[in-house]
Amino acid sequence: MKELATFRYMEETDIDRLMALVAAYSLELSHVPMRRAKQAEYRRYLNETLAERDHFVLLLEREGEMCGFVDYRAERCRQDHRMIFGEIVEFYIVPACRRRGLGRRLARRAIEHLDALGAELVNLSVLTTNPAGGAFWEGLGFRDHSLRKRLYL
Repeated sequence: MKELATFRYMEETDIDRLMALVAAYSLELSHVPMRRAKQAEYRRYLNETLAERDHFVLLLEREGEMCGFVDYRAERCRQDHRMIFGEIVEFYIVPACRRRGLGRRLARRAIEHLDALGAELVNLSVLTTNPAGGAFWEGLGFRDHSLRKRLYL
């Protein structure tokens, strides 16, 4: 039986709650709290996302609590404007909501939306220090395409 969950697109009133998830995500990845300047930059980014036609933040809520999000976009290829590529920019599920199928459902919704927008390919990045994340995306059909040795922030 599927666990009850709500999926909806981010609205301006969600940004404060979403920033709490972003801070938790950042801490989990880097093991250091997100700096105030970075928080302000990310808040601006989320506000800008609301105005973009092909950029989306899909939220996952369970029992009234925000427990995950996927930030994704569709872009036309610069060399051939007939082609559309999807990109999953960020994806996060709080630890208490993992291993319940909720992340898979959230990811599939984003991928299906990108497909409906005409995306022929969907790209994403997973840190090599996150083998569980790599296995998650491989389970959804993604394959390694390239490896970056450094991540520049």
